[in-house]
Amino acid sequence: MANPPRIFIGYAHTDNDSPDPSKRWLDRLLEMLGPLQLQGLAKAWSDHDIDLGEAWHRTIQDTLDQVVAAVLLISPAFLNSKYIRNSEVPVLLKHAQERGVKILPIIIKHSLYEETTFKYPDPVHGPEELSLASIQAANPISKPLTSMTEDEQDKTLLKVARKLKEIVENPTLALSTKQDETNLTGDFAQAIVPQPTSQPSPQVRWQIVLDGELFSMDEARLVDGIVSQLAKISGDADAEGKARDSIDGSVVLKLKGTEAGFRVVKSLYQSGNLREISGWPVEAVELPNNPSGRTPLPSNLQQRLRFTQRLAEIPGPQFEQLLFALQVPKGIVAGSSSPQGQRVASLLEWAESQGGCGIDSLEALLDDLINPR
Repeated sequence: MANPPRIFIGYAHTDNDSPDPSKRWLDRLLEMLGPLQLQGLAKAWSDHDIDLGEAWHRTIQDTLDQVVAAVLLISPAFLNSKYIRNSEVPVLLKHAQERGVKILPIIIKHSLYEETTFKYPDPVHGPEELSLASIQAANPISKPLTSMTEDEQDKTLLKVARKLKEIVENPTLALSTKQDETNLTGDFAQAIVPQPTSQPSPQVRWQIVLDGELFSMDEARLVDGIVSQLAKISGDADAEGKARDSIDGSVVLKLKGTEAGFRVVKSLYQSGNLREISGWPVEAVELPNNPSGRTPLPSNLQQRLRFTQRLAEIPGPQFEQLLFALQVPKGIVAGSSSPQGQRVASLLEWAESQGGCGIDSLEALLDDLINPR
């Protein structure tokens, strides 16, 4: 390619000055991007490329006007650089809004990343205040590169390199001309966002599980930011966050919204098109008390009662056949001398658990037993 697409690398010089090569973040990123440059797919540009005698400010600004993507190495030094704050990031954020330039932040060190805003065009009195924190980062804010093993760092840099390859090879990849706020790819998300219908979708309570640790100062910002993004993705303008918990290294965000909106988000997650939100890896999209993500019992109370009654009315030998066919582990369901209602409750609890068969499989097998084909 005679003039390969340019990728801007924004960084603070002190983040590339360490005597330890493993902590020279610009060098490590450029090394990971090397194959893209050698194949002529892209040109990774940093201020190291400014030639002697060139007007450095004009060269940087001209480059910012040409790039298709930018990688920003975020650290306290990066956020404290006046030139970066005044002349690089605001310009890139504006280009992201107006012509779809992709910005890929990488969190190098803990910093006031979420709290920092940038003003365009005047860095002091500019009328438009822009934020980097609304853009998906390559790694969670709570897990900067400095807290990772070297292998984890390499995987993060590799993820960025692959995303950049995807961008330069597919310039129309973006869902719109604006910077994507979530990790959605292709036109899949647009295709499944529900269109308005005459029948309102019923309300449901659901949850999204994120990989990371939640600190008290993050709670309101996390809930507001992610709920806002989920509303855009699903088309559910009334989605709202109800609660959040930290459980075993994961953040559980409990939400309330339309069933249609929940199904859109779940479909995106299951298809691999929703992997992260605001830098938080998504571990699950599910209804509460359904850790396996399997289909729960019908939400309608009468339907639930009828299904339970069907199980309770099965003769003992058929119930044992059902347990055998489902390969229910020993000890989950009490023996045949126990009350049938107790046995049914134990079977349903196991079916909905992470190691269970799922309610769909249970119901299908029940139908086959009662009405053999």
